[in-house]
Amino acid sequence: MHNNKGFTLIEVMISMVILGMTMMAATSMLISTIKLNTTGNMQTMAIYMARDKIESLKRFEAINMEEGTFSDHPGPAFTRIWTIDPTSKNMCKRISVRVSWKKFRKTKYISLSVLHVSPGSNGLVHYGVDHSVGNTLNTW
Repeated sequence: MHNNKGFTLIEVMISMVILGMTMMAATSMLISTIKLNTTGNMQTMAIYMARDKIESLKRFEAINMEEGTFSDHPGPAFTRIWTIDPTSKNMCKRISVRVSWKKFRKTKYISLSVLHVSPGSNGLVHYGVDHSVGNTLNTW
């Protein structure tokens, strides 16, 4: 009768397989968390850029705003397009801002839209915010 105080080869191999599977699951969760965090950061920056453009445009009286579509690149990964459209009321303009960026061959975007009323017309300066978040497939 032998008094073995060590582990057999089978026991070591089984524990290594269990440890490997656990490490793979933890790594997979870590990668998913990093991807989601990056997506959230990009959306937050895009919303900030869209709101910043709307706020800078709201400083002008709606009646004096040039209508049309304009664009710029507020950051290396972002494109910002804004449109100023007339409404049925002379003192109002609809400001729509769309900030987009590319992620894994897809274009993601944030859109904000406000109705801007010139000061002095019923005392309103800003009414309503519409927003959307979406993905558009990039064609290759």
